[in-house]
Amino acid sequence: MCSSDLFPSHDMGAFPEALYKVQYPAKGSPELALETKFLVKSTPVELNHDWGLDHGAWTVVRHMYPDANIPVLQISIDYGKDTKYHYELAKELFELRKKGVLIIGSGNLVHNLRMVAWDKLNDTTWYRDWETDRKSTRLNSSHEFVSRMPSSA
Repeated sequence: MCSSDLFPSHDMGAFPEALYKVQYPAKGSPELALETKFLVKSTPVELNHDWGLDHGAWTVVRHMYPDANIPVLQISIDYGKDTKYHYELAKELFELRKKGVLIIGSGNLVHNLRMVAWDKLNDTTWYRDWETDRKSTRLNSSHEFVSRMPSSA
């Protein structure tokens, strides 16, 4: 988890040159990072003060907070873990929401474009099935539908 002042990481390829010139000088929050480290019990959380702000974060946050006037932390997900693992992690992070911390899961919006099945962009069968399941469990406050969401979705 990055915790100190952040610089945008441009660790991507084959995009227009203008994208590599974008700057987003976000401030980190070592205090919040440390609090998060001790809050999460299900997995070790390591603090990193040298890693830049990944494009999975700055490409989204810069449109919401263009003046970079809020502290930003980023947490990497573990691609080796399933949806249920990440849902359990999210439940731990929910304690931060109670304190007014905004949590955004944005990496999937801008990562792994090589893995997109461009020929299946209009196939929403997986989503319709998941949405039906979500609606039916919402009435009894169950969140089990999340753990049944396909990891590839």
